[in-house]
Amino acid sequence: MFQSAKSALRDSRLFAGLHDDVLGELASRCKKVHAEAGEVIVQENGLGKELYLIKEGRVRIVGQHGTPRETIYSELEAGEFFGEMCVLECVPRSASALAAEPVLLYSLSAEDIHRLAEKRPEQFAVLLLNIGRDLCRRLRVMNKLFTTLLPVRRSPAADEPLVLSEPGDVGE
Repeated sequence: MFQSAKSALRDSRLFAGLHDDVLGELASRCKKVHAEAGEVIVQENGLGKELYLIKEGRVRIVGQHGTPRETIYSELEAGEFFGEMCVLECVPRSASALAAEPVLLYSLSAEDIHRLAEKRPEQFAVLLLNIGRDLCRRLRVMNKLFTTLLPVRRSPAADEPLVLSEPGDVGE
């Protein structure tokens, strides 16, 4: 399993730029996870303690799973990852992840990632930069989708901008 996990880490943009010895250390801490089609891998509002790297298969990221308001946010493929927000903050998960088909995943605990910060802060910085880049990419996609789908509603005064949230609402 070690070589397979190390290969998966090496092939993922999340771990791009990390030294080979660091990839080896992380790979030794990976746990292999199998999920069948339709199986919930992580539950929205659950406590996030690990991130997942997809080795094989596809995973759907879904909001309000099992309700009439269920929304598919994205579908991820081999080489992509999810659950990375638990590395940055200790809050409940923002969405559920479901296997769209049988999947093979590798998980790493937030504790293992934070151990990297203690042992190799320069390598932890590379990992955080990779997470930040991917979050920016995902935010750009969501912004484009949001503005495309949002019905145009303007106030009577055409000069006033459309306000979607109040100050302090974003990120809560």
